[in-house]
Order: sequence, then C-alpha cells, then structure tokens
Amino acid sequence: MTIEADIQTIFASHAGVTAIVGTHIYPDGAPQDALPVVVHTETTSQTEQTLDGTIVAEAHQVRVECYASTKAGAVALRDACRAALVVAGVPYDSRAPLLNPETGEWGAAIDFIWWDL
Repeated sequence: MTIEADIQTIFASHAGVTAIVGTHIYPDGAPQDALPVVVHTETTSQTEQTLDGTIVAEAHQVRVECYASTKAGAVALRDACRAALVVAGVPYDSRAPLLNPETGEWGAAIDFIWWDL
C-alpha cells in the first residue's frame, strides 16, 4: 500500500472519525461544500541512508486538516483523528488551529511523521 492509502485507511476505519465525516476523507484537497471534512497531505519527506547509500527508511511529514462549520466541530474532528492515530500507533508532533477567512470554515490540524521502513 501507499502512505496515502494507509493514512486513508486509518481514518476511514475509525468509528469516531466516520461518525463525524462519513466518507469525507480526502488526500491533498476536498470538494467544496464537503463539511465536515478531513484532508491529509504529505508536506515533506526525508530519506535515511547508510554510508553506502542504502535507503533504510523514509520520514514523511504529514498534515491532517479537519474542517467544520464551527470551531468546536473542527476541534472534535481533530480529536477523533488524533484518537485514530493513537490506536494505529502513530505519534503526532503538534496541533494547530486553522481558519479560512474567505470561506469562514474553521479548522484544526495535526502534524506527524510517517516512517516508511
């Protein structure tokens, strides 16, 4: 599987997430008017190599953005996504609030490292 597919599966198989968004879980972007919604995106990656150039692991920085019509809704969705990551054994690095001033959509984000060993 791909990283994108693995992350999609983590959220789509977690009852707390799907209770809020149903199937509105997307990589890289979401259709308009899809609230509430989860969008996951790989933002950067770094290769770990041995001295002879053998790739032993890749670290992928991933951002999960959770959007809803209210701040409380976005935070509840973010907390459900965080719980899904904990169940899957994926530690998160940080959380951040988001607000799209053009649309008025509230958001909350989680950043984590996905290790591909």
